[in-house]
Amino acid sequence: MTFKFVHIPTITVVQENGTIDFDSLDWSALRPKGGRFANEKQDEFVYHVLAKHLENPGFFLDVGCAHPKDGSNTYIFEKYLGWSGIGFDVGDVERDADWSLHRNSEFCQVDATSEKFTDILRERVGDRIVDYISVDVDFGASTILAHKALKRIMDADIKFKVMTLEHEYFKYGNLVTEPTRDILTQLGYKMLFKNVAFPEGPGSAGFEDWWVNPERLPDGDIMSVGDENLIYDECISRVKYFDEKEGEE
Repeated sequence: MTFKFVHIPTITVVQENGTIDFDSLDWSALRPKGGRFANEKQDEFVYHVLAKHLENPGFFLDVGCAHPKDGSNTYIFEKYLGWSGIGFDVGDVERDADWSLHRNSEFCQVDATSEKFTDILRERVGDRIVDYISVDVDFGASTILAHKALKRIMDADIKFKVMTLEHEYFKYGNLVTEPTRDILTQLGYKMLFKNVAFPEGPGSAGFEDWWVNPERLPDGDIMSVGDENLIYDECISRVKYFDEKEGEE
């Protein structure tokens, strides 16, 4: 029997200066199925407003995590920046997508709208400040539960620096936006980008809100670039340009 050894080149993600240039990465090799790790660049948003400024690896909660790598908002932080965290999903992601093959972080199969979810958060997170929470909780193509999941997160008294929350306003109207905005605003969080949108199609009416706690960010002046109904690429451009401009001053 003859074996053929194939050399698989190492893909450089983190540059020598410790930064990540998302636009220059070989995405065809990193995600052969197409696109980037986070489908709408949520990870790049978090990177520019927070992750690249941290002296130590951060901590995340990925609520409705689904696949451990493809379409993941948190994979790049764990894989390349050494973050730790917990992935939550009502489905058995370990069985269906081999979570532990791709990730070192813990996976918990749990209904994020349940009291059990709140109990797990109290036990595993406690009073730790979470750097990033991704909330993407829906069931099939007809039911969204992000507002109920957020309530369970807040019931556990979880505090965070950055959150991306999928509400699919274009499909569900104020079902999710109204209660989630009320809860987070009352707790002092700020929407940096409201109704983040797709460039075309139904999603152009808005599909997510991107929240921050300015007091826990490296530069609270980031709120100056906030807006609403922007295409997600424009949101990235604004936070990236703000960071570059601040670095020049």
